[in-house]
Amino acid sequence: MPLKDNFIFKEVQEEYMIVPLFNGNVNMSKVFNLNETGAFIIKKLKEKDDIEYVVDEMFKEYDADKELLRSDIKAFIEELKKRGFYE
Repeated sequence: MPLKDNFIFKEVQEEYMIVPLFNGNVNMSKVFNLNETGAFIIKKLKEKDDIEYVVDEMFKEYDADKELLRSDIKAFIEELKKRGFYE
């Protein structure tokens, strides 16, 4: 299940956000602000749409428990699905 292309991922002055597009136009009322971890997950999903790849990359970066990382990534992806950014 890939990321959809109905949004723009932006970093502005160390702030990360997903800006939805509606009929090719920006919809600022539905902006989804991200922390660094959320931005990291988005970047890695854009590289390769594979949860295990993202888990491995986050483990390299954060050296956290892989099961906890996997659980957090899945929860984040569920939030992306609810907002219509992930299939």
